[in-house]
Amino acid sequence: MAIIKWSSYGSYTAAFSAGDLKNKSNTARVLSGAIDNSSDCNRWIDLTCAAKYGTAPSAGGYVAVYLIPAVDGTNYADGDASVLPQASLLLAVFALKASTSQQLLASTRIMIPPCKFKLLWENQAGQTSTNTDSENMVSYRMYNESAA
Repeated sequence: MAIIKWSSYGSYTAAFSAGDLKNKSNTARVLSGAIDNSSDCNRWIDLTCAAKYGTAPSAGGYVAVYLIPAVDGTNYADGDASVLPQASLLLAVFALKASTSQQLLASTRIMIPPCKFKLLWENQAGQTSTNTDSENMVSYRMYNESAA
């Protein structure tokens, strides 16, 4: 009988450039570059979200991350800075504390498709993110299971 284990974890990769998520107003959305999972066909992704605001996030504030797939390998589903994606593409919601300290949040063991995709970050904190590089960031690592 085979034993199913997690494969080796890779290191986290920044989904956005250092300045992409700085100084973003409430309801702002930012689309990442392409992430290609069509060759490795990883099943799982872990996300970390660093969030910092000059004014404490509003009660119930959060950061949302959507997965915008290119199921045919070329054309991405709707969802970008000006177009809200369909609700079924929501990948993770990071609840924020009412604090001006940097928050480090995580969501793990999220199933992903074997295709190219982009991540869409959405600020629903009720406040504008800080204007400093890398204080607001989303990073990811992808992995599989393996039989031993």
